[in-house]
Amino acid sequence: MPVTSTKSHGLYNHIKEAGVFQLINLPGNYKRDRMNLKLCHFLFLFLPVLTYGQTCDTLYSHERYVQRTIEVGYRNCQLIEIDSIYRIVQWLNVDSNYLEPFFSQNICQSLFHSVTGQLIHERWREGDTTYFKEYYSSGSLKTFSKTVFHENPYYFHDQILRYYENGTIRYEGENKVLSFSTHKTYYPNGRVETIAKRFSYNPSAFGEYIEYFPNGQISMILEYSEPDTTTNQYQTNTLISEKYFDQAGQGVDHNLNEYKKLYLKIYPPYIDKTLLIGEDLHTAQQFEDQEPYANDVYKLKEQIIGNLDLSGVNCTKGIAKISLNITKKGDIELLEVDFENDLLKESIEQSIKSLKKWPAAIKDGEKVDTHVYTYLIIDK
Repeated sequence: MPVTSTKSHGLYNHIKEAGVFQLINLPGNYKRDRMNLKLCHFLFLFLPVLTYGQTCDTLYSHERYVQRTIEVGYRNCQLIEIDSIYRIVQWLNVDSNYLEPFFSQNICQSLFHSVTGQLIHERWREGDTTYFKEYYSSGSLKTFSKTVFHENPYYFHDQILRYYENGTIRYEGENKVLSFSTHKTYYPNGRVETIAKRFSYNPSAFGEYIEYFPNGQISMILEYSEPDTTTNQYQTNTLISEKYFDQAGQGVDHNLNEYKKLYLKIYPPYIDKTLLIGEDLHTAQQFEDQEPYANDVYKLKEQIIGNLDLSGVNCTKGIAKISLNITKKGDIELLEVDFENDLLKESIEQSIKSLKKWPAAIKDGEKVDTHVYTYLIIDK
């Protein structure tokens, strides 16, 4: 159960402007992660409205209703970021037939890391405005946002600011009912990364969408259809035209500034996913007495990465998904490695095969055959 406390909101007195109540990180690249904002608004609109000065909940990252999302972003085989995002889930899918409601849906919450005690994020409400602050593990501000919302008459206005850990601007934008708004993302060097025009709370870009190289040169111009400005209903866009350029400004036939962002979700204290072979068991939770996998999944991944032969490999950044069986005798049976670079994929496969043995999982005091599905973050 949450710990309750009475929260003072004097913080607002010296922070006058910021950005939208949100439970998740906003995408670093709008075009490829457009659904995140839709989810954010969905969660917000269905949360109950509480008043300023109410008792607040103190939550911790190990709670089963706290979802950890690992974000990995890389561009042209260069790692951009690895970040952990925590959010409160309102409904927990206990099994395929039952949704368990979150034990507290209080708007006023503070989330702390269970081990370090670091404040992860906090949100509160003053009148008709909800405020949200999110922090890096260093304590520096990551996100500050505010949302004004009325049910009747229907009205919302979100303002969003996100920062890099050194304090430079990373994202700025707003969403307002039946209005156009400009959303910008920035590179760590301060140059503009993307410019997108949105309408109302639709996450899709409308009109012209521009993306830049880190040197400031335009890398892509996409032209999208315009929205119906008479309705507040969710709308999708249609791509009309596309142009691509190299860093010298010459036209090319495809995107040379490819940015990829992957999201890996973990519900603490769970680790990846294991299946008990031979039984209908599909769960992200470790078996209750599965001692070798309480911590050894991390050790397994460390050994795989440590054994990589990177000689001749032209891409040593990114994320690989791996699937393997570990038998009750401790034998490792590699099933699949999913990675876009063939040379590094082959190196990962050879590293796994070289392990040969690993401690078997334990269930009800007996060794069992298990299937392990996990990921490797490669940053060499």
